Amino acid sequence: MLKLFSIANGKVDASTGVISGVSVITSGVEAIGHGIYTDPTTLAQVKACADSMAGGVQVKMDHWSGFGAIVGVLKNFTVDSNDKSAQLRADLHLLKSHPAFDQICEMCATMPESFGLSISFSGKSETVDEMEFARCAELYSVDLVDRPAANPNGLFSAQVDSRKLSNSENANQKFMTLNPLKYFADISQANQLLEAIDGVADPLLAKSKISQVKLATGEIVAADKFNALHKFLALTTLIPAQADQKQLNELVATNAKVAAEFNAATSALAVAEATVGGLQQDKATLELRASTAEATVKALTHEKATLDLQIKAALSEFSRVNGEVTAQKTELAQKCINYGCVDLKGADGKPLAATASEADKLDAALKFSYADLSKFSDGAVNI
Repeated sequence: MLKLFSIANGKVDASTGVISGVSVITSGVEAIGHGIYTDPTTLAQVKACADSMAGGVQVKMDHWSGFGAIVGVLKNFTVDSNDKSAQLRADLHLLKSHPAFDQICEMCATMPESFGLSISFSGKSETVDEMEFARCAELYSVDLVDRPAANPNGLFSAQVDSRKLSNSENANQKFMTLNPLKYFADISQANQLLEAIDGVADPLLAKSKISQVKLATGEIVAADKFNALHKFLALTTLIPAQADQKQLNELVATNAKVAAEFNAATSALAVAEATVGGLQQDKATLELRASTAEATVKALTHEKATLDLQIKAALSEFSRVNGEVTAQKTELAQKCINYGCVDLKGADGKPLAATASEADKLDAALKFSYADLSKFSDGAVNI
């Protein structure tokens, strides 16, 4: 599988077009957004691939660009080690004849923190102490990018300090304490959070022998067709009238766990929307750069199509989960009406008449927030 991430550090000589001591890759860091780490083995493998290229490793303007985007080569690869980290360094030789030569030199001098180098390579990752480490079997290029994944400080970044990962033990410790939503990159994570409900609901469903559930629309859903929401409704709406305290406690505990899973899924979707926003910004930047060459235009057009699919998938998933949450609130409101634990009022603020229709009652109950309905329901269950 092709991997793309970057780390860079170096100084530029505009008169010769040589940036010496560029950091190609650093050991003991995470490629943010890729879920993969580097170690001394990664550096050694990248260096071996680079040394096998007699003419040097080509450097392009952005990944996936064509022949016209080649701006120079990297040569003289060496490993620079200290007590905190190791870096694979090289000398970047820019092509003076390339139209972007002056731009690159100026950017190095005025805004080095805004861009960096990113390696493009392939190789199967290796698992060490439950961590995934990058392994390089073939090196394709080392490219200039505006958002290097593992280079937060840009082209002239400082060396990794003691807070960075320096061995597999520290890497494993960081991995085990990461917020799973911090680097959200896949909309399917929301589905995984929802699927976690199965581990809580399935044992209780089997014990209760619930074979179907009736939705607010009147639709009957069989147990073999249950999704996460159906399982939740089955457990919360079919509480036996004479349920003993143990059963009630089990259902209350289940409600709390399921609510936590749905809250986590909602948070995941919020992060997904933020991710989509970032991708849209990237798209605009790439389209602007596409004007420099026909090959770059074709590459960015392909990336635009990919981003559009990701946006569509994210919006579709958000719509689906939002629909499920709306249906869940409707079911909860109906349950509160059945329990008689909600104070129903009409549009005039006065209590509804006893003869009010079921639709009017449901409409009045839905005016309460989900949190209030949950509180009313829990209170009724506890009573």
